[in-house]
Parts: sequence; C-alpha cells; structure tokens
Amino acid sequence: MTLVKAVLAFAQAAQKLAQAPAVMDALASTTKLANVRPFCGWWLPRRYPNYMTDFQLGRTTVVYSGAPRGLFEALLRQAQVNGSIEDLMTRATTASVTLLARAAHDLRPTGRYAWVQPTLAQYGIRDMLICPFRTWALTYIAEAPLKLELATRLALDMAAKIAVERFEAILPPIRGDGSSIPKVTGRERQILYSLRHGAQNQEEIAARMGLSQKTVSEHLTKMRLKFGVDTNEELVAEAMQYRYI
Repeated sequence: MTLVKAVLAFAQAAQKLAQAPAVMDALASTTKLANVRPFCGWWLPRRYPNYMTDFQLGRTTVVYSGAPRGLFEALLRQAQVNGSIEDLMTRATTASVTLLARAAHDLRPTGRYAWVQPTLAQYGIRDMLICPFRTWALTYIAEAPLKLELATRLALDMAAKIAVERFEAILPPIRGDGSSIPKVTGRERQILYSLRHGAQNQEEIAARMGLSQKTVSEHLTKMRLKFGVDTNEELVAEAMQYRYI
C-alpha cells in the first residue's frame, strides 16, 4: 500500500476512534511507511490566560506518543533555561511544514536554539517533520536524516491534519476560562479571507462577495465576539493564529 492510500484509509478509520491515544496509534501505523513516528500533538490556546504556565507544567499536552520517555520534558526544561519556551512554541504552531534541519538553519543566527538538536540527539532523534495546524503542532520524528519527496511531505501533513481534526472532535474543551478554538462558517472564512487580502471596509467586502453591507457587518460582529477581539485587524490576526486564513 502506498502512503497516500494509507492516509486515506486512516482518514476513514479515525472517524470511528473515540480516544486520542487510539488516533495516535493509528497514525503511527499509517506513517511507518515513511519511516517516521508521530511524536506528539500539543494545544496552545492563546486566549486561555494561563496557557504558558500550564504548558510548562505539562497540562496542555493532550497527546504524547511514539517518542522516547523523557524527551518532551527535556525539551521543555531546555526551553525554560534558555528563556525561549514561548517563542519556540509560537514558532512551532505558526510555521509552515518544516524539517528540523531547515528550522535549525533558519534559527541559527539567534543562538537561542542551539540546544535543540543536541537534546534530540541524546534521545536518538536525527530529524523531525513539524506539521503545524491551527494551534497544534504535530511532529514526526526519525532516527536518520529525512529526505522526503514532496508527495510524501504532503501526505504526512494531511495525516497530521486529519489527526488534529479528530482530536478536536473528541477532546473536551480546555479548563480555565472554558474557551475553545473558535469555530467559523464557510461564509465567515470567506469574509476573513477578503479582509486579509486587501478589502478595506464592509462595503468592499460586500461588493466582492455579492452580499449586503448589513450581512457583512453582522458576520464581522459575530466573529469579533467569537474571538474576543475589538477590531477587524485583531480579528484577522487571531484567525491567522488558528490557521483559518
């Protein structure tokens, strides 16, 4: 079976799974065809006021599978010691699909992440494929440098997205303020896309989409409430954090 066919089978099987570890196990079985293992998925709800404190304590880690024991904690400790934990996690969830070697090259000038590869090497990990999606970063680990064809990268990224979609369907909302990832409709996403790509006001959005200004205004008001923001600029920034646009 090819990796693409395996991912399609995983997409069907995942819909019947009710526990996050079972999803990770199914994902691991799927991606072994590419000689990688899913490391973990983490959720960083930026609108949850205690997310960094809870993350450092491990409370926002909802999936942990396929990695050597103690690796995740070692990475957290090093990030805290080097004062780079929040920046690192933000980068992990907002970057594009990235190989570790490429990420290390891009970050080298700052000097803040020199500890990443040596720490991973202590646990026998030579490379990673980081697949961010919304506020998650699902990572595949490998014991040898990865040389992935484009089709393989795309298939692995798609498998990561399928897993995250299932996690969000079966995991309970986060604690604290009770917030969760805001949900947007297809029409709302189109409006967000117009805002991000040059629409200056409600009149221009309405003209582009063939809607009334009143309808556009109502959608924007609802979305600002969903995301807990006051302006359209803040709304676009939040929507980008969640990878809706």
